[in-house]
Amino acid sequence: MDKGCGFTIRWKLGGASRRVYGMRGLSMSPVVGCVLPNDRSLKSCLKRLIASPLLKFLITGVLNTLVGLCVIYLLMGLFSVPERPANSIGYAVGVVFSYQLNSRWTFGYRDTLLPVLPRYITVIVVAYLANLACLNALLGLHVNGYLAQALALPPYTAIGFLGMRFWVFKKNDPPGTG
Repeated sequence: MDKGCGFTIRWKLGGASRRVYGMRGLSMSPVVGCVLPNDRSLKSCLKRLIASPLLKFLITGVLNTLVGLCVIYLLMGLFSVPERPANSIGYAVGVVFSYQLNSRWTFGYRDTLLPVLPRYITVIVVAYLANLACLNALLGLHVNGYLAQALALPPYTAIGFLGMRFWVFKKNDPPGTG
């Protein structure tokens, strides 16, 4: 059984087939010179990718971002709420939305959620402060408020994933993944 995502490079040189071993599961096409996955390796890689906490976190993050940004932009656009309060309210809505989804689906946490709530809140606060620092810096550079909100998201995302993966929900890591 193929246990890795990888490739094997093959090409023809003077009528003889040459093989260079690299990562398993991909081969070099002699016609187009590109790396092509073999079927077994591709399925194996896709299964691992789909089960990946990082991919699930990113999907949850996209959904959370859409919810948060919709709230932020609605508050700013329809109710003339300034950028910083709109940001705070949007993130509060996002935190509530993502807590259940991240704990249960992303990280497969099956224990009672109450004991990890203080750690979760700590990670969210640290991530939010990094987001707010970026937002303030961008607004200080006179970046459009809507664009600044979007550009301030990456620090929040990175800190949130790392904190939740390796601190908040760590004890429920499946064997061999943590």
